[in-house]
Amino acid sequence: MRRSVIEKKEETWFNLSGSSAPGCRIVAKAFCLPGVRLGMPKQVLFLCTGNYYRSRLAEELFNHRAHHLQLDWRASSCALAIERGDENIGPISDHTLAALSKLNVPIGTPPRFPIACTEQALESANLVIAMKESEHRPLVEARFHAWADRVVYWQIHDLDVVADSVPTAALIEALIDRLIEEIR
Repeated sequence: MRRSVIEKKEETWFNLSGSSAPGCRIVAKAFCLPGVRLGMPKQVLFLCTGNYYRSRLAEELFNHRAHHLQLDWRASSCALAIERGDENIGPISDHTLAALSKLNVPIGTPPRFPIACTEQALESANLVIAMKESEHRPLVEARFHAWADRVVYWQIHDLDVVADSVPTAALIEALIDRLIEEIR
């Protein structure tokens, strides 16, 4: 199996594009951060606007698959603009619950409510992934400026752009699978 995670002294590079062709690589650098304790599982942090749909699906799916593969990685997720989720009903999107059910991924009972992103959450992560660059880079730049270029940005539309949640869930699943292959 070809590995494209390259370990260095204090940093790890991830090829998240799935391609090795020149110019086709989406490479992210995850730094060993002072808040990350040695011997603890590595942490990936998924970011989205409200921590209600996309990032929660990514978190739950990643944790389920990482657990079954016995990876030394865990995921968490949080919101970059939790105040924008005032129309969200309940702790988690029904679309997320439906996608997780279809994928046979159990979710904690009761599901937690969305969590706002903090500097500490960012510092505790080995890898930070935001769901959509055009939506989330401006939020990261405004609220956590020093992190803007340290975040990996995926291109996953929210339900305001793509009304059908099935393709979005499938894309998240594919990117999670690719990420897991990269960190194995």
